[in-house]
Amino acid sequence: MFTILPSLLSIHPAYLLPRYGNSHTRYVDRRDPVTSHPVGKKNNKSGVNNCDRSNIDAVTIHMMEIARGSAESLFDGVNAHFGVLRNGAVLHLHDESEMLFASHDFNCRSIAVEFEGNYPYDQDKDGEYRWWSDTYEKPRSKQDSPTIDQIAAGRALVKYLRERHRILYIFGHRQACAKVCPGPHLWYNIVKWGVDELGLSDGGISFTTSNKFCSGAVIPADWRDAKWAVDLTGSFSAATFSGPSPIRGNVCIPP
Repeated sequence: MFTILPSLLSIHPAYLLPRYGNSHTRYVDRRDPVTSHPVGKKNNKSGVNNCDRSNIDAVTIHMMEIARGSAESLFDGVNAHFGVLRNGAVLHLHDESEMLFASHDFNCRSIAVEFEGNYPYDQDKDGEYRWWSDTYEKPRSKQDSPTIDQIAAGRALVKYLRERHRILYIFGHRQACAKVCPGPHLWYNIVKWGVDELGLSDGGISFTTSNKFCSGAVIPADWRDAKWAVDLTGSFSAATFSGPSPIRGNVCIPP
């Protein structure tokens, strides 16, 4: 949508994150002392942080697997550099220079971005969606799909980070630890979009990495299917999904 000149890279992100239509995309700086952000300082397994953060070249995309509402203070303990909320807000939770134990083998080289929400990770042979919380007797969060505002805000953030840090790669957490994170919605609309539109690399179809704590898994071919695309031409609203989303109890079924 526009090009960020090198001379602008020192400007506060609030002035760089673009707005999409009537989207509520906005930047909120919530970086704070360790008292309110206790994560990322020490890891019980590997000890204190000793990573070199001078060569950041990647963004790692995560799904929170829970929705916490619009109160921004509820996200202060999220173990990520940035949080992208369903209402389109971008929260700056930790300075990029801080290494967080969030993305396994990507920890030293990447900026961790968490997206609020509990989104499906698969479809069965009958087309029914599956959520990670299906295995819990009392799910921690309702089941939903990304909002238009959130995807627009996430793309704006990735574009800003590419320009600010000269990012070359964009990964899904699954590639470093065999989880369903970030799921197909975020993979298709954020990671794949970053590859297709910004020229970033996801490492390739079979790329994975690992460390002594976790091994990655390849991205399922189904995650690259256009059925997961979020249409950003619709109306922007905190309650807007990627299409008609019938409500079944407290469960929002994606189209």
